[in-house]
Amino acid sequence: MHSSVAGTGTDDDFNGTSLVGYVTTTYAVLEAAFGTPVSGPRWVLRRGTRPDKTSCEWIVRFKDGTVATIYDYGYPKRTTKDRYAWHIGGKNPDACLDAVRAALPSDIIIEDYNAHFQRIKEEWEARKAWALEEMKKAGLSEKQIQKEAKRMRG
Repeated sequence: MHSSVAGTGTDDDFNGTSLVGYVTTTYAVLEAAFGTPVSGPRWVLRRGTRPDKTSCEWIVRFKDGTVATIYDYGYPKRTTKDRYAWHIGGKNPDACLDAVRAALPSDIIIEDYNAHFQRIKEEWEARKAWALEEMKKAGLSEKQIQKEAKRMRG
């Protein structure tokens, strides 16, 4: 566990937190920094069971009093070795992201909510531009390309 981590938070610490950002890394990196999660991982479902909204979660209390929740959402299928954009929850966005950032290796990507979605939007726009250019190279008519571009905006 990282030296800035005081320990596991409680349900009272968790109450009132909300999504403030994302950390893109593996389960193993988070476990090394924050210890064993308070719930999960439970990525393998038995037939006929319903997943919760999260399958793995840490409630972390830092020595400065900051509380962060780190969790998956939407029950993605993956292993403990897969990189994933884990959700970060907190009450004070800047303090929360700074505390998580300080506890993880410097090469780990941590983004606030807006930066994360701006990056995803830019990546999508670049992929879309590439796809439209490939359609031109493939000889699609301008009408077909416009139809595909409209469908991509969709």
